[in-house]
Amino acid sequence: MFEHALQSQGLVAECFLEDTTDITYRKLHGSCNFVLEAGTWINCNFRGPNAVESNLKALNADEVINYCNSNDSLSPAMCVYMESKPSQFGSGRIKAIQDRWKKNVLEAKRILIIGVKPYLADKHIWEPLTQTDAKLGYLGSIDEFNLWVEKYRKNKENKVIGKRWSEHFEESIAFLASDE
Repeated sequence: MFEHALQSQGLVAECFLEDTTDITYRKLHGSCNFVLEAGTWINCNFRGPNAVESNLKALNADEVINYCNSNDSLSPAMCVYMESKPSQFGSGRIKAIQDRWKKNVLEAKRILIIGVKPYLADKHIWEPLTQTDAKLGYLGSIDEFNLWVEKYRKNKENKVIGKRWSEHFEESIAFLASDE
């Protein structure tokens, strides 16, 4: 949906390359449109902690549909929904995205967190947010965010904007644009 919205506005978005597009963003757990660049895989069966390492490419919406309808039997490169969140495909590329996220977070002046509650098992997300000196704005589960702040960001700048982005959109834009 995010990519469709950008494309509808004529913007170029990229999740792998830096400085080549209008907007760079991070998909920290992979994506349904991340597929292996190399090879054709037919009738694959994996049992246990197998992994295939290859470069990934991001497909557009039409390409994703064609890929899913093809005879290629590998799933997209996405982390498994579990505490350690391993990925069977392209884990090196996903790790590189997570490393760039950490660098961006540590260098940021302001960060807006929308619709996620602190989940400490996602260390690649929440440890950089703990470490950064950026001012954090937050929309979501206020009680859980405040508990996290009390434990991990007590002496840093944090602002709870509200529960729902749809109700606080203008305020969230003002938070990001502020020089305070």
